[in-house]
Amino acid sequence: MDGAMLCAAPDPSPRLGALGILSAAEQPKFRNIARRTWMAGAAAREAAGGLAVRFVIRGIGASAEMHREVRTAHDVILLRAPSLNRRSGPLVSLIMWMECALEAWPNAGLIGKADDDVWIHLTGVELHLRLTLSAISKRSERRSPLMYWGVQETYSWDVSSHLPWGFAYRYGWDQAFERRQCMRESSGRIGPFHFAKGPCFFISTPLVRQMRRSSEVQRLSNAAIAAADNITRKGLLPYEDVFAGLGLALAAHGPHDLYAVHVGDTEASDGVFMEAHSRRVPTDYLGLAPSTLVHHEKYKHQHRIETAHRWASTHHCDPPRVDLSCPSYNYLGCSGARWVRCTMPSHAYAEAGCSTNVTRLSGGFSADDQPASASAPTACSTTATPPGPITRDAAEPTTRLRGTCAVTEFGASDCRVDSQGAWVVRGTLADCVRHCTCCERCRFVSFSKTNADCSWFSECDTLALLTGDQAGRFHTVQVRP
Repeated sequence: MDGAMLCAAPDPSPRLGALGILSAAEQPKFRNIARRTWMAGAAAREAAGGLAVRFVIRGIGASAEMHREVRTAHDVILLRAPSLNRRSGPLVSLIMWMECALEAWPNAGLIGKADDDVWIHLTGVELHLRLTLSAISKRSERRSPLMYWGVQETYSWDVSSHLPWGFAYRYGWDQAFERRQCMRESSGRIGPFHFAKGPCFFISTPLVRQMRRSSEVQRLSNAAIAAADNITRKGLLPYEDVFAGLGLALAAHGPHDLYAVHVGDTEASDGVFMEAHSRRVPTDYLGLAPSTLVHHEKYKHQHRIETAHRWASTHHCDPPRVDLSCPSYNYLGCSGARWVRCTMPSHAYAEAGCSTNVTRLSGGFSADDQPASASAPTACSTTATPPGPITRDAAEPTTRLRGTCAVTEFGASDCRVDSQGAWVVRGTLADCVRHCTCCERCRFVSFSKTNADCSWFSECDTLALLTGDQAGRFHTVQVRP
């Protein structure tokens, strides 16, 4: 993808890396949440040689409001590309961000990419990257090892459809296919190759430079972008993270081994990456461990970013070192480069007393390990009058609807001003209703006995209750008219 872009002024200072957060002009909420939570202090860390962190937005035709955000926030890069759809937009943004980063931070050791719906423990990620590079240096005896850091999974690429093909989990080919090298098949497929999942990954800058100089990678990216709007295969797109893995498989090379480091939540891993519907967080709730570095809020519950940040501010911990477990067999890329594929055993965390166990934080779906502030009031004040009439059906709940009004979060809620909240109630729906009568703004409750969850609401569309997955365990009643 050729084309000029707006970028940052060149900064030749040596630094750990540059991280581009792909975002869209019309969706400022996650950017604002990131600025007041995990990005706070990012400028000071950048000045000290850490990561330069920028939002990356396709900026042709950007609104006056977007340009005001650029002027006031000082953390946005506008690319010279128009607003695009989900089919081609992320791939265009990633390619242009890589070109921008190579120009603006020529002496950054790593170039990273993240989505805007993530929470990142920024100081922890910086430390983990440095510790991982140090661990690789000890193995390779090279001062500046070349690394691909992220949640590693597997795909091949179909050069006729310009789409990924044959997904497998972590390094799937050595177990599922008994194949340990990238191949160009007569069917027009290239692979298999590893790729790091898009919510957050980092690549050593020399590898990014090799990928961007490759005419073959350039040709394939242009073809994928051009074909994106005509894709008819359901559920597949030219994913930008998969294409980064393809580019490295085709172009990355060096006189020494290259290292692909898996930081995901599979076995033999410390689980520094978390998202819902994964092995360690099997359903839609917010789950974090003290060791967690990245949480991907894939279901767009924006308030969970703030919940994660508050919890991590008192619970997060880092290991004193990163240990690598690297099988003796290697993987050969299509360029002939030899990749050493490594995971991270958790014993360094255990030795430091840094827990990798997941705590469930999300309201609506689990009451495990909740703070005292999540507990419901036990009774109304003896001198207070309940702040509104109670319907007969709610006081003796017989009319109930399956589902919940909305997703809530356990924690302190203010019944005088808030519009919703969630309490741990280990009882019955009638108990949940009684707690509502003590809450000034509570008009509806959604209760799950299984999850010990009493969620309260001031407003609720009872004709549009959430009923999927664990939401189906809830029953909702109207307490006040």
